[in-house]
Amino acid sequence: MKSHETVPRSIVKTAIYRVLMILITFVTALVLSGELLLSAGIAGVANFTKTFTYYAYERVWGCVGWGRRSAREIEENEQGLHGGRLVPTNR
Repeated sequence: MKSHETVPRSIVKTAIYRVLMILITFVTALVLSGELLLSAGIAGVANFTKTFTYYAYERVWGCVGWGRRSAREIEENEQGLHGGRLVPTNR
């Protein structure tokens, strides 16, 4: 298990998530406004900006070590090299 997420993985996750969010935003706007074109515009503008915000957010969190263990620490814990206790991420 890698301790850092790759850029392509972040992009794919972002794309799939955004498609779902576009549909939810569009349907919500359509129910509230009853106007197809307005709903499409709202969904397009809102989700265009949110896509880049989400990507940046994921990449920033990818740099944060809190709450993660390295592959070495995971392997050592699985092998019982630390008496069954978890090894902290930041030493």
